[in-house]
Amino acid sequence: MDYQKYIYWQDGDMWLGYLERYPDYWTQGKTQEELRENLRDLYGELTGGHIPCVREAAVLEIESVRGHRRCSELLNGRLCLPEVQFRPAFDVKRSDGQAGPKAISTTEGRL
Repeated sequence: MDYQKYIYWQDGDMWLGYLERYPDYWTQGKTQEELRENLRDLYGELTGGHIPCVREAAVLEIESVRGHRRCSELLNGRLCLPEVQFRPAFDVKRSDGQAGPKAISTTEGRL
């Protein structure tokens, strides 16, 4: 026996849902049991070659670059973002010779 995760919710008097692996293909039922039966039928159609060009969700493992953590940590529920250092695309020179941006008050004039 194979098990497939599915997402479902009630909308008015109908139950809607889709298979987690195939999020583009929804079905519905008047009851939760009818929805599950329709999901089983949909799974058979999607995997049986009856529907052309089936789009499928998947997980991609990406090897880290430059010593960063592996992005497969996303699978363990942790967000994996590389450390980023931001630098200005150009050097800003102030009229007073100091580094960085200068705040201008309304008494000093306008840009």
